[in-house]
Amino acid sequence: MHTYYFKGTCVSSFDDYGECTRGLTLPYKDVTSLAQALEKNTHKVSRKQFINNVILTKELKKLLNSYTGKRVIEFWFDNKHDIYIMYDNLRDIHYFFQ
Repeated sequence: MHTYYFKGTCVSSFDDYGECTRGLTLPYKDVTSLAQALEKNTHKVSRKQFINNVILTKELKKLLNSYTGKRVIEFWFDNKHDIYIMYDNLRDIHYFFQ
């Protein structure tokens, strides 16, 4: 089984011009390619599937457990790029695991 590790967020991975600053880590060259991948390559996964496949830092575990509503945190898998994504729609932040 492949284990996925936290690689960064959309905030820490893209500069003010939308260009990816983690070119060797993330496959998205800019926020446009991220948006296209989210639209074309991802599907929602269950919380259980997500947790069973990723290694969460203490901070991310705390964040994940601080929300109780189903629609607050979403979990996706990018099939093309083999990346799990946790999306916090209150903060509008994507967390990438590869």
